[in-house]
Amino acid sequence: MDYNLYKCMPRSRIPNKRKLRKKSANYSPFDWRKFLFVLILLGFVGVVSWVFLTLPIAQIVDVEVSGTDRIQDGEVAQIVKAELSGKYWEQISKSQFVVVRANKVADKIYSEFGAVREVAVHKVFPNKLEVEILEWERIYLWCVGGSEDCRLLEITDRGAVTGRIVKPEEKLLSDNPVTRIIDTGGRRTNFGAAVYDFAQFEFVKNLADELADIEVKIGDAADDDASNPDNMKKHGNITLTTPSRVSGYLQVTTTEGWEVLVHTGQVLSTVINTLRATLEQIISSEERGNIQYIDLRVNNKAIYKLKNLTKVDANKSSKVLSELSNGSE
Repeated sequence: MDYNLYKCMPRSRIPNKRKLRKKSANYSPFDWRKFLFVLILLGFVGVVSWVFLTLPIAQIVDVEVSGTDRIQDGEVAQIVKAELSGKYWEQISKSQFVVVRANKVADKIYSEFGAVREVAVHKVFPNKLEVEILEWERIYLWCVGGSEDCRLLEITDRGAVTGRIVKPEEKLLSDNPVTRIIDTGGRRTNFGAAVYDFAQFEFVKNLADELADIEVKIGDAADDDASNPDNMKKHGNITLTTPSRVSGYLQVTTTEGWEVLVHTGQVLSTVINTLRATLEQIISSEERGNIQYIDLRVNNKAIYKLKNLTKVDANKSSKVLSELSNGSE
């Protein structure tokens, strides 16, 4: 069927063939004016960027470190400046403000200082770097059987739980004071196993300080000046033992060589008052050097044993201990 499309279209919409041929003849897919504009713009941006990348005034020269205690600020600043030394492609300085990567600087600080728990790096235009550091106060490890099979204790909404495995050669252990809680029962714990609730973990954390208040020192010496009274609470590495994860019992060895047995479910102040009363009122100063252990796992009661002697039950002095403990609270 011979069907003419143009007969069905209004005259106003019928294309003019002459105009179509003329427009097609003048059409070009390439616009030189736009191309030239983009080329000039790119050149301008490139020149400005190059000048900015090589401008000495926009290079990091000031490193400000805050939040440190055991770590020296100068050591951190030196590590950061060493990380930013040198050039990319022998042209652009690594300390140039726009090319400095804050996360890379933070990773370098983590790798160099085991005492760093958290670090935040901020760039301040035009030439300053601010480094905020949070140090570990103490590392707590849950170890099974020996001191090498250890997991980091982490605080969660369930209390203290076992985290990742910590290898003995890590800087985390060499750069921080460490408390190792050794489970002599030998039962391995998996990642995320609950060890202590919040109250029990606070008992463990504060035990060394509370013992130091009554001049009972546990753990390694923190420094050489052990005669300084201010160093009583500067604890080094501490080792505690427990027969199992669920028992709650802890065995602590003092620097004098005798042991203290406690339970993490107790009130710590009651335990300390009982021990103080025992050392001051029950055990003489001459006998103190001959103590083998003092068992404080029952509130307001101390059971102790002297070396080469039979166990002594302090029931006969329990009334004295109870009165002294209650009066000291």
